[in-house]
Amino acid sequence: MRAEENLIKVVTKRSEAVTLEADKGESHGRLSITTSSVPALIAVCAMDGQSLLDSKRIVLIYSTAVANTGMELSPDGTILKKRGMLPVLMRTGKLFATLHNINTDKLKLYALGFDGTRREELPLKRQNGKLCINLNTATLKDGPTPFFELVNE
Repeated sequence: MRAEENLIKVVTKRSEAVTLEADKGESHGRLSITTSSVPALIAVCAMDGQSLLDSKRIVLIYSTAVANTGMELSPDGTILKKRGMLPVLMRTGKLFATLHNINTDKLKLYALGFDGTRREELPLKRQNGKLCINLNTATLKDGPTPFFELVNE
């Protein structure tokens, strides 16, 4: 934890996560964040019991700010002044990251709905044995989501 940077980082064999302020990056373990355009939590977790290096099914989370429609907070964001109502709004953002995995050539990237269903396949680039992840949640066909799947089918 680096409190002065609002950064928390967790690295295990099967999962990695980091909180970052906007326009910051962080390299650690298998996941390296080049930048996020907004403050966010970025995490990956192997879903098949394997390590992140060996996994054939990984969930990626790109979690930004959420708020109810019409919700009002104090200027510093610590006091709820008006609860608001549905729908819940999600801040969009751009994420640039790399992930080292031995299945790089076979993995595909999908945006997931809140119920876990695949919404659309997204392009992936590969370079030097790493996946190059370039997300823009504002351009997703069915609207923003924090959930993505990397899978070897």
